[in-house]
Amino acid sequence: VTVATTLPSDMNATLYLYNALGAQLRSFAVNPGEEEQTVAIPDLTSGIYFLRLRLPTGGVITREVVIE
Repeated sequence: VTVATTLPSDMNATLYLYNALGAQLRSFAVNPGEEEQTVAIPDLTSGIYFLRLRLPTGGVITREVVIE
């Protein structure tokens, strides 16, 4: 999965993967200054998942991911 990000080069953030029930499955460090982050999640079964980007400023961005 590729996620577009526009974080400043001095801002660290973490990307979390949740299932539809809200259980956290994984976390990924986001590389500051890069416009795209690619995370490998090949072992997920079909379903709805959520990627949540948590910023050190307290902001949160959530996106739905559907695996078919």
